[in-house]
Amino acid sequence: MFTDGFTDLRMNRQSGQGDDSFWPSFTDIMTVIVMIFLLAMVVVMIRNSELIVKLRTTMEAEREQAELVRKTASEKEGLAIRLIEVEQLLSMLRMESMKITEQRDLARKSLATRDAELHQARSDLVSSQASLESTRSELAQTSETLQQTNTRLEQTTQQRDTLSTQLADSRSRYAGLQRDYQQQGQQLQSVRLDAENVSSKLAVLGGEYDDLKEKYDKLVRPARTPRGKTVVEVRKTKVDGNERIAIKLPGEDGFKTVNEPRMHKELASLKEKFDKTLYVKIIFPEDSGLSYSEAWGFTSQLHNKYDYYFQEQ
Repeated sequence: MFTDGFTDLRMNRQSGQGDDSFWPSFTDIMTVIVMIFLLAMVVVMIRNSELIVKLRTTMEAEREQAELVRKTASEKEGLAIRLIEVEQLLSMLRMESMKITEQRDLARKSLATRDAELHQARSDLVSSQASLESTRSELAQTSETLQQTNTRLEQTTQQRDTLSTQLADSRSRYAGLQRDYQQQGQQLQSVRLDAENVSSKLAVLGGEYDDLKEKYDKLVRPARTPRGKTVVEVRKTKVDGNERIAIKLPGEDGFKTVNEPRMHKELASLKEKFDKTLYVKIIFPEDSGLSYSEAWGFTSQLHNKYDYYFQEQ
């Protein structure tokens, strides 16, 4: 039964007014509820799909960021290792430069000594020539005296014989000095040629030694490298005759100045901790003030006592 065009849903309506109208109304209500539920489910599913897309995008961005960080760290490590190797090579080249400089200074001192000896010999020769001229003058005066003084003929004759003997001795000494001067000149020229040959041979031998050492290292064992090693850096200089040592421990950002006993204590502690992986990097600045023998002795001492490469030998 309909009342003014609307379905009567009252529960206390009188029987006989149309019980059959209850179920269609209930069906309509349930249909509306189901439609609302379906609409809400569709909205939730759409939101969930959007969230899944955003989550996938975020995860992909995070993965790309992690890959970029990994590549950056690997490149940084490679550059650091390359820098250490280049600095170590630079230190070895500086030591070789010190050695060549010292040899050149020794050659210069030798040449200066030979020049001084030659100058002295030349001075002696000039003095001998002056003495010879003086002897000749005396001989001329004696001849005049011989001509003017016939009464002293015997004495003059003896003096003349004596002067002749002195003249012969002076001439012999003069000839000997001339030969010595020529020999010393030849020796000086030979020394200069030897010095030039030694310099050339040193350069050639240095190149041959480097090539042979590189070939030997390749044949016998791997090259010394800081890759995968614990690197400790030691820097040594000399200022006004006083040695200064600085050390940079693994994981530290800067150098700290230490004395030699403290340096050995630090290196011994690192060797005990990183025996097979300790890489000792020696640095000599360009104006270190050290000689080649001092730099080489310091490098050999630290490498032989603490560096992994020389410990394996």
